[in-house]
Amino acid sequence: MANLPAWLVDSRENVLKTQEWHNLTTNIYDAVDQHLAQSHVQYFTDLSDAEKSLVLERAARSLKGTVNGAPTPYDNLNKRVSDLLDKGVNNDVSRSLLKDDPLETKTDIILN
Repeated sequence: MANLPAWLVDSRENVLKTQEWHNLTTNIYDAVDQHLAQSHVQYFTDLSDAEKSLVLERAARSLKGTVNGAPTPYDNLNKRVSDLLDKGVNNDVSRSLLKDDPLETKTDIILN
């Protein structure tokens, strides 16, 4: 991650601290745990790679839908990530524009 811009690294760290990240990872863990229990498997590591993929696919599928159309934990995290990235880019561009005699426009800075 040494070649990544600081705003992106900071955004990633901020995402990992959010309640939305915690909620999604908890939901995934619980769904995987439920699928393992239904299959009478004690540990995820006991599965072959193909079986691991199947369990993760089933867990992801079980998290996609909601009963009442409310946003899923994934939807909530996706919105939060989008907000944090937007804020990170905007702050970075604003800092660049505050430099003495910026030669680029805001659009140029974003696209670069």
